Amino acid sequence: LTYVLPEGGFCAPALPGALTLSLDLLANEQVENIPFDHIFIEAGTGFMASALILGLNWLQHPAHVHVILLAEDEAAFMMRLKLCHAMFHAF
Repeated sequence: LTYVLPEGGFCAPALPGALTLSLDLLANEQVENIPFDHIFIEAGTGFMASALILGLNWLQHPAHVHVILLAEDEAAFMMRLKLCHAMFHAF
């Protein structure tokens, strides 16, 4: 079975892997014994930033995520965040 991911990997099969970023962040907090309260992430397609927001929200992490938009405007990012949210709940 072969699945070709689109550029940027913005698709449902890539979401579980992208969600591990929030788990890695929690592991780093524990290793360093430093709570992260502000997290900055750049966004091309917005997929990893969306996954980070969704993962931290699901884990009830209180950090504020700052998304630096490189390719699109805020409205486009929010639309993609909603799409990721729908993919997340479909799992």
